[in-house]
This record gives sequence, C-alpha cells and structure tokens, in this order.
Amino acid sequence: MESLFVLILAAIFVIAQPHMGFLQKTESIDQSNQAYSQIVDLALATENKQIVQAGFSLDTSITAGPKSNEIITDSNQVTFEFNGTVYPKSTKYSMSFETKLDGVDTKWQQTYGTKRTITLNPGVNKYTFWVRTKFGNYTDLTPAKRIFYVRISPYYGKIKLNSASHQSINLRNQINSISERIDITGWKIKTQKGEITIPSGIELFAPGISLLDNDILIKQSDQITIFSAKNPFNVNKGLKTNKCFGYLKDNYTSWPSSLPSSSKICPKVDREKIGNLSNSCQSAIFVLEGCKPLSYSQYPQAYSDSSCQEYVQTYTSSYLNYNGCIQNYYKDKDFFNNYWYIYVGYDIVCSCNENMYLYDRSGLLVDKYYYRMSY
Repeated sequence: MESLFVLILAAIFVIAQPHMGFLQKTESIDQSNQAYSQIVDLALATENKQIVQAGFSLDTSITAGPKSNEIITDSNQVTFEFNGTVYPKSTKYSMSFETKLDGVDTKWQQTYGTKRTITLNPGVNKYTFWVRTKFGNYTDLTPAKRIFYVRISPYYGKIKLNSASHQSINLRNQINSISERIDITGWKIKTQKGEITIPSGIELFAPGISLLDNDILIKQSDQITIFSAKNPFNVNKGLKTNKCFGYLKDNYTSWPSSLPSSSKICPKVDREKIGNLSNSCQSAIFVLEGCKPLSYSQYPQAYSDSSCQEYVQTYTSSYLNYNGCIQNYYKDKDFFNNYWYIYVGYDIVCSCNENMYLYDRSGLLVDKYYYRMSY
C-alpha cells in the first residue's frame, strides 16, 4: 500500500513538471509584456505631463526628401523638408527644429528653417534621418524619421566629366593625394546615344612590338581624353605619351592633330668625340642637334668622309628615332607625360541637350555632366 502511494506521488510529479515549465514561460512573457507596457505608459505619461504642464503637445512630420527605403544612385546630396504642429492649433507659438543624420551627425543640429540639405559620404551606405519639433524647453518626444540608402561610387568627385563634343570627351582629375591611384579601366560613360567602356592601357607604347597592357591607373596630375576617332596605331588600348613620342610622326603619313608631334629629345653632340674630324664634318654633325637626320645633299662633305659618315649614322640610329630615344631616356623621372589618349572609333555624344553619366566598374555613379548642344 505504501509503495503504491509512492508511485502515485511520482506520477503526479512527472505530469505536473511540464505544466510548471509552461507556467514559468507564461510568467516570463507576462513580465516582458508588463515591462513594455510600462515603457509605453511612461512615454505617454511624459507626453501627457508635457501637455498638462505646457498646455499643448508637439508633432513633427517629414514633407519632402528621400522616400522610406529609397535607394539613391545619382547624387551625393539629399534635401529634407519638414514641419511641426502644435495641439491645440490655437496655441500661439514660434517653433524651431532639431535634425540628425545617423552616420554623419554626432549630435542634434538646431535650425529655425524647415529644410536641410546634406552632403553624404561616397560608398554604399544606409542612413536614418531624424527631425523633431522644439518649442521653448519642450521637444517632440516622437521624432519623425526616414530610412534611406545611398549607392555612390567611392571615387565620386575624384574623376569628373569636364567637357564633351562629337570629337572628344575630357575627364578632369581631382585627386587630392599624391600617392593615390585610381583604376579607371572598365569604367563606362553613358549617354542617350550609347556607351563607352574605358579599355586597358599601354604606358610605354612601341609600334610593331607586342606589349603587355595594364589597367589605366590615374594619379594626381594625369589628364584623360577620349576621342571618337579610330586609334591611329590600330590598337584598342589607351596610350600614354612620353618625351620621345614626336619621333613616331616620322613613320606615319597621317598623324592626328590630337597627338603631340614636337615631343623629342635631341642630345648635344660630344665635342671631344668629334675633335679629330674636319671642320666641315663637325658643322654637318651639329645640325643633328635639331632632331632631324642629316641631308647629305646639303652636306656632301659628310657623305664623302667615311669617318664623318660613320659618326652621323651612329648618332642617327642611337638618338633620332623613337626606339633609340626610348632606350636612352625611359629611365628618366620625367620621361612620361601626364596625358592618356583613348581612341574608341565612334561617337556617343547626342545632338541634343542631355545628361552624361560616368560609372565605375561596379556600376556606381562617379559623376554626372549636363551636355548642352552648341548651335
């Protein structure tokens, strides 16, 4: 009998155990709901206290600006407009506002206006804008807020569309740091008429020689021009000019006016090395300092003198041509010019007034330019 009584008690304990857990969970939920109700009651009580003490209540609303959860892709500036209301409306008041943008402001910004324009950080970011009405020492306890997103290139403002025509599009470099490099290969320029993708580039160009191309890295002083004409060297790459580039013109019957033609290096003749040559030969050799090969018809004495002819030929092959110039001067710190020339072979500029857009490789906006057609 005693054993049976013990078994019955054990069964009752086992059955009751889950119900005890349920009661504990229910009690926990009730406590959470009670805490939430206390917070709400406190806020309402505070607001009611304000109404009782001041005889009015405040309300704030956002009337214009980015919509809730809007994604902004075409500007790094936003403008919000807002207003405030006092209840009862018969209350005489002169109100101000406080605004705050999470991620930009560290504290509330006071204003007596009803509008605020904010410049945003480049990149892909989420923002929350807050605004609350103030009247004397009283503040709206429930600020209006608006959550929005911005997708702007981290290079926004660093490379800009500077000018455009049917012949060329110029990019303006606004890099502030001497050490910064911006990779523009793969960027796109878009118009109503079409788009251009910026290709890779050849920094040290040599016709007829297969050279490895690399992404075009722009530094602080570089300038970039994109031409609608075809590449004069039949390579679909960007080209960077150098101190020897003018020698290339000697090998081409058609030379575009856009490329430099006077960029040449003409080294001085070492007078000690020609001291043993005749005076007439020396006079002919000094002509070489003008960066042009010697015309034997004008200086026949140089042709008849084998020693003189040998010096002229050595000097000419070593210096007065593009490859020879490169070999002698490519290690100079100022060898490369600060100009990139890109030829795409087609025109994307519309014969109309329109916006042109520059996008980075991720498709994020770098710059927007309004093109006005010239009449």
